[in-house]
Amino acid sequence: MEYKELIDAFAAEYGVAAPPGEEGVETVDVDGTFVTFREDSGAGAVILSAEAGGMPPDEKGRFASILLKASGILSANGEGAFCVDGDDVVHAVRSLSLARTDLDSFASALESLVNLAEMWRGHADAFAGVDGELAERAAEEKALNPLFGGPGLIGN
Repeated sequence: MEYKELIDAFAAEYGVAAPPGEEGVETVDVDGTFVTFREDSGAGAVILSAEAGGMPPDEKGRFASILLKASGILSANGEGAFCVDGDDVVHAVRSLSLARTDLDSFASALESLVNLAEMWRGHADAFAGVDGELAERAAEEKALNPLFGGPGLIGN
Protein backbone atom coordinates (compact mmCIF):
# COMPACT_ATOMS: atom_id res chain seq x y z
CA MET A 1 0.00 0.00 0.00
CA GLU A 2 1.26 3.50 -0.79
CA TYR A 3 1.64 6.05 2.02
CA LYS A 4 -0.96 8.53 0.72
CA GLU A 5 -3.41 5.70 0.03
CA LEU A 6 -2.94 4.38 3.59
CA ILE A 7 -3.39 7.80 5.21
CA ASP A 8 -6.46 8.59 3.08
CA ALA A 9 -8.02 5.22 3.98
CA PHE A 10 -7.24 5.79 7.67
CA ALA A 11 -8.78 9.29 7.59
CA ALA A 12 -11.91 8.02 5.82
CA GLU A 13 -12.38 5.00 8.12
CA TYR A 14 -11.85 6.85 11.40
CA GLY A 15 -13.15 10.28 10.42
CA VAL A 16 -9.97 12.12 11.29
CA ALA A 17 -8.62 15.13 9.50
CA ALA A 18 -4.99 15.90 10.12
CA PRO A 19 -4.23 19.58 10.67
CA PRO A 20 -2.08 21.15 7.97
CA GLY A 21 1.62 20.68 8.64
CA GLU A 22 4.74 19.72 6.78
CA GLU A 23 4.27 17.97 3.48
CA GLY A 24 3.88 14.25 4.12
CA VAL A 25 3.66 14.63 7.90
CA GLU A 26 0.31 14.02 9.58
CA THR A 27 -0.57 14.64 13.23
CA VAL A 28 -3.69 13.42 14.96
CA ASP A 29 -4.92 13.70 18.53
CA VAL A 30 -5.93 10.29 19.87
CA ASP A 31 -7.64 10.84 23.22
CA GLY A 32 -5.10 13.50 24.24
CA THR A 33 -2.03 11.76 22.82
CA PHE A 34 -0.55 13.44 19.77
CA VAL A 35 0.59 10.97 17.15
CA THR A 36 2.63 11.97 14.13
CA PHE A 37 3.18 9.78 11.13
CA ARG A 38 5.37 10.39 8.13
CA GLU A 39 6.65 8.50 5.16
CA ASP A 40 10.21 7.24 5.03
CA SER A 41 10.32 6.77 1.28
CA GLY A 42 13.92 5.55 1.33
CA ALA A 43 12.95 2.62 3.54
CA GLY A 44 9.45 2.17 2.12
CA ALA A 45 8.00 2.66 5.58
CA VAL A 46 5.69 4.80 7.64
CA ILE A 47 7.11 6.14 10.92
CA LEU A 48 4.70 6.63 13.82
CA SER A 49 5.62 8.77 16.82
CA ALA A 50 3.44 9.29 19.92
CA GLU A 51 4.24 11.83 22.62
CA ALA A 52 4.76 10.02 25.91
CA GLY A 53 5.32 13.14 28.04
CA GLY A 54 8.24 15.04 29.44
CA MET A 55 11.30 13.61 31.12
CA PRO A 56 10.97 14.07 34.87
CA PRO A 57 13.68 16.11 36.59
CA ASP A 58 15.59 12.97 37.43
CA GLU A 59 19.06 13.91 38.61
CA LYS A 60 20.13 10.33 39.29
CA GLY A 61 18.88 9.06 35.94
CA ARG A 62 16.60 6.35 37.31
CA PHE A 63 13.76 7.06 34.87
CA ALA A 64 16.13 7.47 31.92
CA SER A 65 17.82 4.17 32.79
CA ILE A 66 14.51 2.29 32.96
CA LEU A 67 13.30 3.97 29.76
CA LEU A 68 16.50 2.91 27.97
CA LYS A 69 16.06 -0.71 29.10
CA ALA A 70 12.40 -0.70 28.02
CA SER A 71 13.40 0.76 24.67
CA GLY A 72 15.88 -2.07 24.13
CA ILE A 73 13.21 -4.67 24.89
CA LEU A 74 10.70 -2.98 22.58
CA SER A 75 13.26 -2.76 19.81
CA ALA A 76 14.32 -6.39 20.18
CA ASN A 77 10.67 -7.42 19.84
CA GLY A 78 10.09 -5.20 16.80
CA GLU A 79 7.58 -3.10 18.72
CA GLY A 80 9.38 0.25 18.42
CA ALA A 81 11.60 2.28 20.71
CA PHE A 82 11.70 5.48 22.75
CA CYS A 83 13.47 8.69 21.85
CA VAL A 84 13.83 12.04 23.60
CA ASP A 85 13.71 15.26 21.59
CA GLY A 86 15.61 18.50 22.25
CA ASP A 87 12.83 19.73 24.53
CA ASP A 88 13.13 16.63 26.79
CA VAL A 89 9.85 15.18 25.51
CA VAL A 90 9.76 11.39 25.31
CA HIS A 91 8.29 9.84 22.17
CA ALA A 92 7.31 6.22 21.54
CA VAL A 93 8.24 5.50 17.91
CA ARG A 94 7.61 2.66 15.52
CA SER A 95 8.31 1.95 11.87
CA LEU A 96 5.97 -0.10 9.66
CA SER A 97 6.85 -1.45 6.24
CA LEU A 98 4.39 -0.06 3.70
CA ALA A 99 4.64 -3.27 1.70
CA ARG A 100 3.28 -5.26 4.67
CA THR A 101 0.90 -2.69 6.14
CA ASP A 102 -2.80 -2.44 5.46
CA LEU A 103 -5.42 -0.28 7.16
CA ASP A 104 -6.12 -2.80 9.94
CA SER A 105 -2.46 -3.37 10.82
CA PHE A 106 -1.80 0.39 10.72
CA ALA A 107 -4.73 1.12 13.05
CA SER A 108 -3.64 -1.69 15.38
CA ALA A 109 -0.05 -0.40 15.50
CA LEU A 110 -1.30 3.14 16.11
CA GLU A 111 -3.52 1.99 18.98
CA SER A 112 -0.70 -0.05 20.50
CA LEU A 113 1.67 2.92 20.28
CA VAL A 114 -0.86 5.27 21.90
CA ASN A 115 -1.39 2.79 24.75
CA LEU A 116 2.37 2.51 25.23
CA ALA A 117 2.77 6.30 25.28
CA GLU A 118 -0.05 6.70 27.80
CA MET A 119 1.42 4.03 30.06
CA TRP A 120 4.87 5.66 30.04
CA ARG A 121 3.38 9.11 30.59
CA GLY A 122 1.95 7.65 33.81
CA HIS A 123 5.34 6.19 34.71
CA ALA A 124 7.03 9.57 34.14
CA ASP A 125 4.46 11.28 36.38
CA ALA A 126 5.05 8.67 39.10
CA PHE A 127 8.81 9.14 38.92
CA ALA A 128 8.43 12.93 39.06
CA GLY A 129 6.29 12.59 42.20
CA VAL A 130 8.77 10.24 43.87
CA ASP A 131 11.72 12.45 42.91
CA GLY A 132 9.89 15.47 44.34
CA GLU A 133 9.30 13.66 47.63
CA LEU A 134 12.94 12.51 47.79
CA ALA A 135 14.19 16.06 47.15
CA GLU A 136 11.88 17.40 49.85
CA ARG A 137 13.10 14.76 52.33
CA ALA A 138 16.76 15.50 51.52
CA ALA A 139 16.15 19.23 52.10
CA GLU A 140 14.47 18.50 55.45
CA GLU A 141 17.32 16.22 56.53
CA LYS A 142 19.86 18.88 55.57
CA ALA A 143 17.92 21.53 57.52
CA LEU A 144 17.97 19.29 60.63
CA ASN A 145 21.65 18.43 60.35
CA PRO A 146 23.80 20.47 62.81
CA LEU A 147 26.67 20.53 60.30
CA PHE A 148 24.54 22.59 57.93
CA GLY A 149 23.19 25.09 60.46
CA GLY A 150 20.35 23.00 61.81
CA PRO A 151 19.41 22.57 65.47
CA GLY A 152 22.22 21.73 67.81
CA LEU A 153 24.91 23.80 66.07
CA ILE A 154 27.36 25.14 68.67
CA GLY A 155 26.49 28.73 69.38
CA ASN A 156 22.77 28.38 68.56
